[in-house]
Amino acid sequence: MILRVVIALAFCAPHTRTARILIVVPTPSYSHQLIFRPIIEELTKNHQVTFITTNPAYPKGDTPRNLTEIDVGPISYSLWSHEVSLAKFGKENFIYDGVNVIFDVTPKMFAEQLRLADVEKLIRNAQFDLLILEAWFRPILIWSYLYKVPVLQISSMGTSPGNPDTMGLPDHWTYHPSFFHQKIYDLTTSERISEMLRNLHLQSVFDANEAKENEILKGIFDDAPPLRSLRRNVDAMLLNLNPLWDNNRPLPQNVHYIGNINRNPAKELPRDLQSYLDSSDTGVIYMSFGTNVPPSKLPRQLTRMFASVFRELPYKVLWKWDLDVVEGMPENVRTGRWFPQADVFRHPNVKLVITQGGLQTSEEAIECGKPLIGIPFLADQWLNVDNYVHHGMGVYLNAETVTAEEFKAAIVEVIENDKYRSSVLRFRGLVSDVRLSPAQRVAWWTERLLRHGGAAHMRAPAANMRLLDCLNHELLLLVICCCVCVSSLIAWTAVLILKSLLKGFGIKI
Repeated sequence: MILRVVIALAFCAPHTRTARILIVVPTPSYSHQLIFRPIIEELTKNHQVTFITTNPAYPKGDTPRNLTEIDVGPISYSLWSHEVSLAKFGKENFIYDGVNVIFDVTPKMFAEQLRLADVEKLIRNAQFDLLILEAWFRPILIWSYLYKVPVLQISSMGTSPGNPDTMGLPDHWTYHPSFFHQKIYDLTTSERISEMLRNLHLQSVFDANEAKENEILKGIFDDAPPLRSLRRNVDAMLLNLNPLWDNNRPLPQNVHYIGNINRNPAKELPRDLQSYLDSSDTGVIYMSFGTNVPPSKLPRQLTRMFASVFRELPYKVLWKWDLDVVEGMPENVRTGRWFPQADVFRHPNVKLVITQGGLQTSEEAIECGKPLIGIPFLADQWLNVDNYVHHGMGVYLNAETVTAEEFKAAIVEVIENDKYRSSVLRFRGLVSDVRLSPAQRVAWWTERLLRHGGAAHMRAPAANMRLLDCLNHELLLLVICCCVCVSSLIAWTAVLILKSLLKGFGIKI
């Protein structure tokens, strides 16, 4: 049960006051926005919250008490859909093609958001006591320049490039990579080399774009400081992951996990959907590629292959589509623009979840004890599916190369082999054994920053330190110089001794 939260220590403390909190989530993705809603619902019980979002939760003028929503969705989705082509996604070279596009479009989109009338009015007139900013989005740090208040960053996924430097986190491309990587477990030598090259490319693109982002921000705010210096304003960071999903990365005191924050209480299914699920004697397969991978944009031969395999199976299929009418579907397949996903997963007749590897779908499936088949397309989806495989909860299929035979064999294997469901249930037990709910942890950290005016005292020593400084480069240079000097001295001494010996034998050099 989520959000029946009583934060007694935080909210009942006599020195706690009503605060003005600004939450900024610029990413035009419903899944990114969704995890902030339980946070907002909790905070508005005691504080005034302004939320800059691409997906408002309420109609304009109908927001609840203590909440103001500023909609930046139309301009954001327009730019995103125009510049980001789904054709680049689903390929194993995504980190070379797709990442370039994402890092190129995001600062342009953010600049357009800042130029909107409602946002400009906010900047001119509003005052805040605390900022909550989406963690993966580097240009967002300009808000910490506009308001000199404590800053809490929250990631809707894992760590992105720049987060480890900002917070002093362990950062290693095979053990603790950013969410843009594709595999971390059981790597072969060639896979290690591949991940190393991906890491070098990702870091080079990320670093190269910083100058462009600084230039764009200076075009809006003449005296905007460099983004590198603004990273020092971040007091704490919360990651929407469970430690097991992040390979047990060691964290400093001001970074914490809040995995599965979007857990919802069970609700009754619509009557027709309940009847559809109840009537299946053999079971139901649920298939969805999330909000960012619409099936109508996928290669036609891929969706046809999925449909042909479903036609051969004895199971009913619920397939989330972005169209009202989908031609050529088998009789055992029911499509729909939206399903109450978590409640569907709770139905005992659901045997398998086929997904793109989105984090929230993964969490919901695990919570409901459903095994998975992952077909990743972008961002963190490869690492999420790698976790399925590593923990024995499902299998991975490559969207570029998967055949009908492989797809059918994977479905039969995961449904009929009970080891996958057993692994899901075991993993669920591990990740759910916690003292505080994710929403409680977010609320507690928000209140802590307000009470103490930030968390600079908890900053890790390596936070915002350049790699060379972190490696104590001056000591390395000193050691290298000493080694060179000692080696030179040894070589020079050896030459003198050799000359002396040769001279003793009457040999001239």
